[in-house]
Amino acid sequence: MSAAGLHTSLYLQEHGPRREVDGRVKQILSTAPPDSSILVLDDCFITGARMVGYQTRLRQLSVKARLHYLVGLARPDNPHRWRDFKGKLQHRLPKDRHHFENNTISAVLEVCIPNWQEGRCPWCQEELLYQRLQQSGEGLSGYISERQRLLANKHDGLRDNLFFGEETLDQIKLFSGSIFAVEGCNQAEVFASVAASIQNLRTHSTGDAPVLGPRRYPVATVLDHDHYLRRTYTDSILRASFLRGATWEELVYPDDKQEEQRTGLISELLRATAPDVCNLRLEILLAHAMNKCYISKEIEPSELSPTANELLALIRSQQSQ
Repeated sequence: MSAAGLHTSLYLQEHGPRREVDGRVKQILSTAPPDSSILVLDDCFITGARMVGYQTRLRQLSVKARLHYLVGLARPDNPHRWRDFKGKLQHRLPKDRHHFENNTISAVLEVCIPNWQEGRCPWCQEELLYQRLQQSGEGLSGYISERQRLLANKHDGLRDNLFFGEETLDQIKLFSGSIFAVEGCNQAEVFASVAASIQNLRTHSTGDAPVLGPRRYPVATVLDHDHYLRRTYTDSILRASFLRGATWEELVYPDDKQEEQRTGLISELLRATAPDVCNLRLEILLAHAMNKCYISKEIEPSELSPTANELLALIRSQQSQ
């Protein structure tokens, strides 16, 4: 029997328009024999709040049947949270177990990625930047304005338009041989892989090294800029994923000399003329707007495209206010 097939929350009401349906669900659940099973289906696990609601209401009904929870995607921000959650939902008192077996909870796919709410989502922050620019009286060109409309369309979402690429350059994409994803993955899939890797650094330490994350004075954990700006991850899509997926505390060095070196590499990428490198320009400028990097004053307008010059001028005008 599928409990989720009859009810989405198991919050059963004795009054109101759903009272008859809720009454039937309550009768089915409360009279289920101990040797039966109930399957609860859920599309996604993030914090587990919804399944805790299922478990609570099933306990309130004194359901004796064995419970099977099947999740399509388990995407906690910490794998330990998913493991502990599974232990809680699988628990049954010995007297309630059928053939000494516990409840089960499983997922079709498990991945550890950040639980971004609106305040931390990089794309929400980008959309907010454009809103602030308009509110301050700044006019947006057609290309930047189109980007704003794209971000505002929450219904369709972003796939191969996740990153803000130059209008006249080839699309930012992943090339063959990457360790993060297979060739042909769309931008959203590549970013999810990088974001999961960064989240793993936030939740797992190697040896005595601290985990990645907020600064804990006198300790600051920062990603090595040489890896994502020069040597190791050279595809623009990977560099953009690091700039989007990491926080400013995980990118900006507290040491001025190290940060000056990083700014030098940022300048090199902005001045690059190769299409598969300079297509990162707008993403670098957005990272600058989010205080994730600094753009040198020595960058000349002639070294940037018209759109990049416009966006940089808009960002600097906003920062000067």
